[in-house]
Amino acid sequence: MWFIKDSEGIKRVSAVYLMMLFIIGSVIKAAIIPLSRANFLYFGPCLALYLFIAVLVFTSHLQSMLTDPGSLPLNSFEISNPDSKISTQVCLRCKCIKNLRTHHCSKCQRCISKMDHHCRWINNCVGFYTQKHFVLFLVYSLIGMTFSFSLLLVRIGVCGRYKSSSICSSSNYENYIDLSLGIPSSISILGFFLFILKVLEEQISYIRYNISTIDLLKKTPIENRSLITNLQETFGGKFSPLWFLPIRINKTSDSHVIIAEI
Repeated sequence: MWFIKDSEGIKRVSAVYLMMLFIIGSVIKAAIIPLSRANFLYFGPCLALYLFIAVLVFTSHLQSMLTDPGSLPLNSFEISNPDSKISTQVCLRCKCIKNLRTHHCSKCQRCISKMDHHCRWINNCVGFYTQKHFVLFLVYSLIGMTFSFSLLLVRIGVCGRYKSSSICSSSNYENYIDLSLGIPSSISILGFFLFILKVLEEQISYIRYNISTIDLLKKTPIENRSLITNLQETFGGKFSPLWFLPIRINKTSDSHVIIAEI
């Protein structure tokens, strides 16, 4: 199993999971349960949909963290090879041949194909095999936070219009608990929403133009390809419902050339 033993990355991943669990628990306690008790929504379907989105978020993140992002085999090239006709780059640390779009990650301690950046929030590199999961994590997180914030707003709206409702009574102690959970959850949701939206915007742009963060910094020459070709490479083949599921890309994909030609 692929797992990066980076203390800072593990701390950030733990913080992400704790925050997600706090938001999910707060929304269920402060919005879904009281609104269903007051007959403003159906508890079963709403909770099932909410938890389904949460599962997609957690699964996408786990896949982003535990999937090999496209590491090249170690010791696949003899450094002392006297052949002077080799036109590719050689990583002296991994002892492997790499092409222009493969970069060595100091955190993963491996050369990663189509490396975009090392993200400590997933404790892994965003590379050839993890960009799909990373994008899905961002998309489902935005959907989940939009749903969460909407439910909290509905709770506020109900109390604004139906002040006599039991879920708005100032004499009900549980309403104070809901308030103490709802306010910090709403603030956290807004902050994360803006941050994730910015990151997702960058990833969409990178996929659209077949580039990466490191490519931009190093001014790597990039092949100009169609949008559909870039999408198929990122999400693992021709369009299908599997694009939207955090399922790993087949490593035999013809579009992925790990070792540059010699």
